[in-house]
Amino acid sequence: ANSASYAISNNASFEPTGSVVWDTKPEASGTAPLLTETYTLVIHDASKDVTSVPQAGRLRTYDQLRFGMYKPQPYKSLKEGWQCATCSGALSVMDRQALKSVFGMCIITVLSFTWFAGGFGALF
Repeated sequence: ANSASYAISNNASFEPTGSVVWDTKPEASGTAPLLTETYTLVIHDASKDVTSVPQAGRLRTYDQLRFGMYKPQPYKSLKEGWQCATCSGALSVMDRQALKSVFGMCIITVLSFTWFAGGFGALF
C-alpha cells in the first residue's frame, strides 16, 4: 500500500462556491504515483497537527471519507472479447456444498416429520 501523504490544498479559506482541482499525475505533483487503492481524505487545521486534540472554535480533524483511485482502462466491447471477471453464472464448490446441505436437511426434515406424525396416526 502507498503510505505517502498528498496535500490537495493548503490554507483554503471557506467560500460558499470554493473548489479545489487536484491533478493526480505524479509529474504534476512531484510525489509518489497513486496506486489503485482505497485512500482516506483527511481534513484538518493546517496550523495544528493531524493528531492534535480538538479545541473549541477550531477545525476538528476529519478522517472518515474514504475513496478509491484506479487507472482507467480503454473501453472494450463484448464483440472484442471483454469478459466480466466477477459475473460468472457458475456456482463455486462452496456454493454447491451449501446447497446440497440445505436440500439434504430439507429432505431429512420432511421424512422425519412424516415418520413421526405417521406414528400418531395424524397422517392418512
